[in-house]
Amino acid sequence: MMDSEKITDNETEKTGEFEGKRAKTTDTKGVEGSVSKSSEISYLEKDRYLITVIGNGYSLDELKGFLGKLNVSALK
Repeated sequence: MMDSEKITDNETEKTGEFEGKRAKTTDTKGVEGSVSKSSEISYLEKDRYLITVIGNGYSLDELKGFLGKLNVSALK
């Protein structure tokens, strides 16, 4: 998978490195009177489990903080 980046007026979508793993991140800016901000991170853990975290009303940085609290070491 190659690194990629797609940026529009309201959304940034990237594929690249996240905490040592290949990941896809999406960050949508809130538009007044319309869609609220949201973000998403998806990555493959232990070459077996697809972890996807979606945050409606949360920024990408806030989601990254939540990911640090996940206990993925229990996955075998």
